[in-house]
Amino acid sequence: MVKNSFNKELLQKIDPITTRKYANLLGWKKIDKEFEKYMLLSNSAYPEEQLLIPLNSNLADYHIRIRELIEVLSSAIGKTQEEILNDLIEELQAKLKTKSKVR
Repeated sequence: MVKNSFNKELLQKIDPITTRKYANLLGWKKIDKEFEKYMLLSNSAYPEEQLLIPLNSNLADYHIRIRELIEVLSSAIGKTQEEILNDLIEELQAKLKTKSKVR
């Protein structure tokens, strides 16, 4: 487990929608949601794991929760934490490009 490998500012930029979209692409499905607080996802291929996505990126510990999510995904799907972070950043960049084309 790599606790300090990602900087806080970078993790803060990974928004909840991008995180959920990425998890959905990997087969994770919503099993619970507390309005405006968090979303809990599971994947039948990894019954021992769950993903917790905070829905407010302004929370003081948001970066910690995203780091934990990356750790869980890494353990479950066998990608490195760096690969998952890069995937999330690519998803975010694609989202931002789409938004700028719409304007």
